[in-house]
This record gives sequence, C-alpha cells and structure tokens, in this order.
Amino acid sequence: MSDLEHFAGVLAPVVKRLRTAVERGVSSTVAGFLHEWELDEASARLLAHLRNTEPTRAAPWSGVAAVHVYESPSTVMRAVDDLVERGLIDTTVDGATTTTKGREAIAVLLRITEKVSDELWGEHTARCEVLLPLLRGVVDTAAETGGEAFALQYPPYEHEGAPATAQVAELLQAVHFHRFDAHVSAWRAAGLDAYEAQLITGGTLFRVLQEDTDVRDAAAYSTLKSRQRLELFSGLGSLPG
Repeated sequence: MSDLEHFAGVLAPVVKRLRTAVERGVSSTVAGFLHEWELDEASARLLAHLRNTEPTRAAPWSGVAAVHVYESPSTVMRAVDDLVERGLIDTTVDGATTTTKGREAIAVLLRITEKVSDELWGEHTARCEVLLPLLRGVVDTAAETGGEAFALQYPPYEHEGAPATAQVAELLQAVHFHRFDAHVSAWRAAGLDAYEAQLITGGTLFRVLQEDTDVRDAAAYSTLKSRQRLELFSGLGSLPG
C-alpha cells in the first residue's frame, strides 16, 4: 500500500467523525424547518443534496441516483415528487433544478448548518482558516477522479460571507463523496449490489473492499506534499465532534 493510499484510509474516519457531528447537530435542530416547509426527512435530504444546482445547472438523474444508491428508487422518487409538488424543484427528462422557492429553503438549511458548525468549531476558527486552502486543493484534485455522487456536490457551495467553520463543513461533504464513489466502485468491482455491500461489516472481503476504496480514494490527495498531509490530518483531527 502506498503512502497516499494509507493516508486516504486513516483520514476517512476523521472525516466521518466530523461529518457525523454536523449531521447530528442539524438533525436535532431541523424539526422547525421540516414543519415550516412541510417536508419529511427524505425530501429535505434530497433538497440538501441539490444545493449546488442553479437554474442553468441541472442535477442529472444519474447523480441523484448515485447519492441515494443505498436507498430504494421508490423512496427517492417519492422525495422528488414531494419537492415538485411543493414548488421547490423543477424536473425534466435530464434532471432537476431548484426553483427560487427551493433556493430559499436551501438558504434556511445552510443557515442551520452554519449555526451547528459554529457551535462545534467556533472556538477553532483560526484552525479552520488554515484548513480551508488544503481542503479546497483536495476537493479540486478530487474532481478529476470523482464519480457521479461527487459531481453532484462539486463545486462545493460557498456563499459570500460564510464563516470558515461552515466552509470546512461543506468541503468535508465533497471529500466524503469522493470516497463514497470510490467505495461504490470497489463493491461493484467485487460483483456486489448495494444491499449485499451493506451486509459486509467485517472479515476478509470487508478488508479487501476497504483497501480497494483507499486505492481509488487516494487520487484526491495526490497534489498534497507530505507536510500538507500531516497538517490536514492533525488539523481535522484536533477539531471536536
């Protein structure tokens, strides 16, 4: 295993820990949003994944399916129908775009994420500012090898005036989905489907899949020097969550 592949493997649980902390915080505070916009969690999750879309940039159905590969197509289509019915997205045969109303709802979701990330990392703003150029470099490099789920997240949404803590949260989302695509490619190469892949929680095949995922994910870090990899690992590792 190369140094880059090893780095991809050891950084992954750090990214997962931080993303989980943000998601947990959002989930605990999102009830008011769901009530106000009359959405269930599945519809809100789909809307959040469309936050980088603009009227001139449709999210292709292949990307939507890739992000929701572990969910049933019927669940995803119900969420799509719900968002259309509430005037939050428009659809064509090629994909979906957010409406003006949809962008308003996304703005509310982003403010919730900003609040949560600030509560988690507000005392570490200086460290987040140091991490930003490293993460941006990783994400831009990842765009060369990312799959369809990653493409739905890229470029990461960074609205003007967003604090460094919120920008780190958004960039971690893109880093996660590069590995997400890598793992999907790994289990597909092993002849598994999404259901079977979720049943593999240990043993030889689990290790094989993790190693293959590391190999595929490592490309995202190929432009980082060893010192920068250490800065990224230690910086993210020191953030609470």
